[in-house]
Amino acid sequence: MKNEKNQGCILGIPKSVRTDDSNYSDTIKAPQKTQPRFTVDSVDQHLARFNHTGRITKRVRMIAWLHLCAMNSYSVTRFDALKVGCSCWNTTASEIGTKEGLKLERQPTTRRTRFSDSTSVNEYWFQDSELPCVVDWLGGYRQEAA
Repeated sequence: MKNEKNQGCILGIPKSVRTDDSNYSDTIKAPQKTQPRFTVDSVDQHLARFNHTGRITKRVRMIAWLHLCAMNSYSVTRFDALKVGCSCWNTTASEIGTKEGLKLERQPTTRRTRFSDSTSVNEYWFQDSELPCVVDWLGGYRQEAA
C-alpha cells in the first residue's frame, strides 16, 4: 500500500512544483530541427570565413560550430558535440557564457541513447538576436577579394 503523503509525487517532488519540458515551451523558443550533421571539416571551413586572429582553441571551434548550427536552425546537445570532438560539452557551454560573454540558450529535453534508453540532456543554441554578437566575437566576416 502506498504512503498517502507521497501520492502525486515523483521522487518526493509534488506535481505542483515539478517542472517538465511542457513548462519551457511557452517561454523559450528552441529551434525545431535537431541533430545537426556537421563534421569537424565543415566547422573548420565555416571558421575560415571569419577574421579570427587568435589561437584556434576548442572553445573558438565550438562557438563557430554553434554559429553554423544556429544559421541552419539547429539546437545541439552533448551527444552532437561529441561528434565534432568536444567530450566535455556541458563545461564548454558554460565557459562560452561566463568567459566569452555570449548568451547561450538552454532547455532540458530527453534524447534516446544508442542503447534505446532515454536520458535527460540540455539543448543549446544561440538566439537569432545573439548571432551578430557571435560574428563580432569571431572577428567579423572576411572580405572577399573582388
